[in-house]
Amino acid sequence: MDFRFHSEPADDQLQASVHKVCMALLKDRDLIRTLSDSGYDMVSVAFDRRSQFDCL
Repeated sequence: MDFRFHSEPADDQLQASVHKVCMALLKDRDLIRTLSDSGYDMVSVAFDRRSQFDCL
């Protein structure tokens, strides 16, 4: 999933944002089931073109 910040966030804000997005995704059992059934085994979150964070 790709999200964009309007400006570079502080490290603690970035970590909190990754956690918030990952927890929201992982709690959506229907979405996880649909992704799994479609062959996906991992979801990654990106806020810029340089970094991505995996929600395992």
